Amino acid sequence: MPRPQSDPEKIPDMTLPDPPDDYVSTLACSNGTGLLAAGSWDKTVRVWSVVQPDCRYAYIHGGPVLCACWTTDGKQLFSGGMDGVGFLSDASTGQVVQSTRHDTAIQMANWLEFSNGSSALLTTEWDKTMKASFWDPRTPEPIQTTILHDYPTSVNVRSPLLVVGMAKHYIEIFHLDYAGSPFKTRLSPLKSTTTVVSCFTNGPLIGYAVGAMDGRTAIWYAEEHNTSNDFIFRCHSQDTCSDSGGLPVAHTVNDISFHPVNGTLATCGSDGTIKLWDKDHQKRLKTLEIYEGPVSRCSFNPDGTILAYATNRRLSVGISPKYQIKLHMCNTEVKG
Repeated sequence: MPRPQSDPEKIPDMTLPDPPDDYVSTLACSNGTGLLAAGSWDKTVRVWSVVQPDCRYAYIHGGPVLCACWTTDGKQLFSGGMDGVGFLSDASTGQVVQSTRHDTAIQMANWLEFSNGSSALLTTEWDKTMKASFWDPRTPEPIQTTILHDYPTSVNVRSPLLVVGMAKHYIEIFHLDYAGSPFKTRLSPLKSTTTVVSCFTNGPLIGYAVGAMDGRTAIWYAEEHNTSNDFIFRCHSQDTCSDSGGLPVAHTVNDISFHPVNGTLATCGSDGTIKLWDKDHQKRLKTLEIYEGPVSRCSFNPDGTILAYATNRRLSVGISPKYQIKLHMCNTEVKG
């Protein structure tokens, strides 16, 4: 991709109070309620208001929290983690109830809306059968279970598309109304392990991005006749680095979030940067250098005015690790 004309710049972003004490594994922005949820390896789920930034409520799991997602109306939050227990919390009261129990860790969660108006909770597990289970939160048992090709590493949904990234480079693509089996299975064009998948819509076109440990991202369209628009770009890798003796250095793509209005995207990486991209013109729009260690997660809020992200300062001699969640106010930089 061509480089932007301006140099990267450090942006003074808002830091949320009461951050977690360990690695932030998930960020989720709600629809309509102005809330942001974060799950962490310190076993906590914390929910903030992004309007008047304060921590509204928090609760504790029995193990590290791996995933969290909001219902479509933003009134309830589901979270799951290593202990296999799923909780639902009420956004207005902070009340928490147990909703599911899995045999193994609940790795990822997404809220699904079908064309007939029904909804369900999608979860994936860390078990040998590598199941994706569609849970109705009103019932204790899954209403549908799908056996995947391999161990899932990332799941993302944007109606009507559901995409699952897996080990051994498998990518399975589902249509939400026929989610019992994939309508397509592909192999990732990237050579290293898939770390994140993220769906997008572009007018009538639907597709997804695949990020990997080698610092690259692929943009793929779901339909065969649109594959001429597929491409791969480097987003968190360098040609050479003096610290590596002049050898190429790759930093993991940790997360990808698409702007809900403009269709541009943000990638965040282990190099401590967030980069904004225009996929339609295949160019980089801006680099945000965070300077505080790897950026583990990023997420646009529903109207695209805020980009939330989590930083994890590296442990070094004499300095304790530090975990922060910040809000970047978006402007014309995300328009492409």
